[in-house]
Parts: sequence; C-alpha cells; structure tokens
Amino acid sequence: MSWLLVELYQKNPDMILSHQQGTVEEITTQVSQGFSELGILYVSQNQLKAFRHIISHKKLKFIEIEKREACIYVGHNNPLYNKTSISFEELLKLKFVRGLNDFFSMEHQLEQVNVGGFATDTLQPTVYTNSEHLLTNIILETDVVELGINMVSPSHKQYDIKNLKIEGEDAYLTFGYVIQQDHNLSHNAQELLKSLEKLLKP
Repeated sequence: MSWLLVELYQKNPDMILSHQQGTVEEITTQVSQGFSELGILYVSQNQLKAFRHIISHKKLKFIEIEKREACIYVGHNNPLYNKTSISFEELLKLKFVRGLNDFFSMEHQLEQVNVGGFATDTLQPTVYTNSEHLLTNIILETDVVELGINMVSPSHKQYDIKNLKIEGEDAYLTFGYVIQQDHNLSHNAQELLKSLEKLLKP
C-alpha cells in the first residue's frame, strides 16, 4: 500500500494524503468514524460472513476486489529462496515474523485451516513487530519468513523478496475495501483502487 500511495501522490502532488496502518478493527473504526475515507484489508473466506455482519453494525460495507492464496515470503538469505513452492514439512522448520494481530489478522484466520493435514497454529513465530520497515528488513537480511498473500508487491520486488506457494494449501484470502454504506468515493480514492486492482489483476 505504501508504494501505491506514493504513486498516487506523484500523480496528484496537490492532494493532502493521510494514511494509517492498523488491525482490521482499527481500520474499520477509522472509516466508521469518518477519519478515513476507505480502509483496504483482507479477510479469509471462512470469516467473511462474520466480518460483514460485524461491520454492518458500524454502517460499513465491504467491496471484494480479488481472492488470493496464502504463501510465505522469503529473502535471499533463506535456503529456500530459489524454490517456487514449499512443502508443509519444510514450513514447520521455519522461523516466522508476525505482524499486527487481531481477530481478523492473517495469522488468526489461518489458524483454523489445515495444511497437509496439520493446523497452521503449529507454526512458531520468532519475531513480533508492528513495523513494516522491520518486517521487510528481517525477511531480507535473515532466514526469517513471513506468512502472506500470493502477490509480489513492488516493495518486495525492490528488495529481492520472493513468495513461495505452500504445496497442498487451499486457504484463500479476499482483498477488498470498506467504506461507509452511503459514501461516494472521491476521485483520489477511485484512482488508488484502480491502481490496487491493476496490481492484483495484472
């Protein structure tokens, strides 16, 4: 998202840009209270119904953009860097970085999913952080990996971080955004979403 926001600002240098990073709960609260025009997030398929019900009480709606598989991100210091996929047996041996966490976080969403006959709550995190900068650098400079979505972002391309598909994994996450139910998106918000859709659906 940071890369897309920079691109948006480059196209519209007279705009005033405000961005907050947070958990799904924090994002939806920001939008419902009018502090943010829209909140971009992802929700797992098995939590989508509950999520829609919860945000309806905040007078919000969720617009789906794209579904993506879960994967892991590795840097060039990881021995698996040259692979295109990873088995669950290999997954169990890895060290993970864990980011912002709430009921709808990726880690929580995938804890109930079975991968190769094992639950993903057997994966052990080594690093906890809410810093995107530390998260990127710990993946890049060490053998620590991140559980993520099957999409190579421009920032990951820049820093030579790869995504590996988890073999036999069938958990999908839905990318989308929340807005107030009767809200009409501004021009800048529409431009941001077009760029996001282009990234997700090249």
